[in-house]
Amino acid sequence: MKQYFIIPLLIILVAVVIITSCKKSSKSSDENIPDYALAAADFGGFTLQLTETGGVTQKWNFINKGDSGTVTLVGVDDYLYTYSKSSKNLSVLKVSGKEFDMSWTSAAGGTFKELIPNAQTKNGVFAITK
Repeated sequence: MKQYFIIPLLIILVAVVIITSCKKSSKSSDENIPDYALAAADFGGFTLQLTETGGVTQKWNFINKGDSGTVTLVGVDDYLYTYSKSSKNLSVLKVSGKEFDMSWTSAAGGTFKELIPNAQTKNGVFAITK
């Protein structure tokens, strides 16, 4: 009779161990993602260079830090912007009707997709210089 009681307990114990180890392994892999994207409060005080794949290069001067404010497109004009960090290595920059989805591959740059309403999406790389 004891054997019939012990077998279900062993099965439950093995299931708990497997489930616990799966949760730990998925959590630790998420923790390994680098946190490159700048926090909104730290965004600014630098020049952001956007280079479209097969296209033009733009330099934007962000004088002040913060999640919104005024940015200067070098040689063109000043524009209003908003910035938000959406995850450890993703952020969104909106400037004058354009949206740049930024994927940070280092603390100083990465890749972007430029989304313009009613226009083709543009891709490229970005870099920050102080």
